Order: sequence, then structure tokens, then C-alpha cells
Amino acid sequence: MKKTDVDVELEYLKTSKEAQAVGLRRMKRRHFEGLKENLPSENSVKVEVLLDDEVASYFDRDSNRINSVLHSAMKREKLARELLEDEKFISGIKEKLAA
Repeated sequence: MKKTDVDVELEYLKTSKEAQAVGLRRMKRRHFEGLKENLPSENSVKVEVLLDDEVASYFDRDSNRINSVLHSAMKREKLARELLEDEKFISGIKEKLAA
């Protein structure tokens, strides 16, 4: 199945007026057809998240891509914390700002 075929094959279910009012819609789940390496790892935890249309379109419902972006954000946050605790780094920043 190609990504371009996805919308054609999705079967939309009756959606409540409350859900429609906030831009949500229900659809039947599709079975997985893909490469073995794209299957969830044994360390994966299934979660359900509500995303706005713009975010969902950006990721095109690709959980591997979402996972990758979340991992990158976690690494950046960890690096920022480590740098703020690094006296040599802070001293270097102070020198640059004083120049």
C-alpha cells in the first residue's frame, strides 16, 4: 500500500458533533502492511494522542518519524541541562559575551 492510497482506503465512521466541532474524525484501523524494521520494537508502548490537523499532516501518520523527532527533542533537552551545569562552558559563554 502506498501512502497516496491511504485516504482512498480509509473508512470514516460516524463522528460525534462534539468531536467534529474540534476537528476530529473517527476512522477504522487498517492492518499493518510494511517492512519488518518498521514494526514496533518490544520496548514500544502503545499510546493514543490527539494531534491537530497541521501536525498530523506534517507527520503523515508516520509513527517512526514522530518517534525520531521525540527522541531528538529529548537529546536536545538533556544536552541543554548538561551544558548549563558545565562550569567550563558557562565561563566560555561569559568570555564571549564580555568581548
